[in-house]
Amino acid sequence: MTLDGKSPVTEGLKKARYALSFLRRGLVHTNLQLLYQCNFRCQICDFWRPEFQGAPRLSLADYWGMTRAMALTPRA
Repeated sequence: MTLDGKSPVTEGLKKARYALSFLRRGLVHTNLQLLYQCNFRCQICDFWRPEFQGAPRLSLADYWGMTRAMALTPRA
């Protein structure tokens, strides 16, 4: 077992699935940040930090354009 209680075999299979999806040119993971405003102060995230406070926001049209483009991405 790993420190987080997950089996090394399970973790290996998960990594293999991601690699296979990547090789097939499929979407593996997307993080679409609409706003850089957050009330939480998570250590793994930096969106709340001062350097992001003036970042431009996505418009609704931008958001819908991106989601349509991702949905229409050809898969092998």
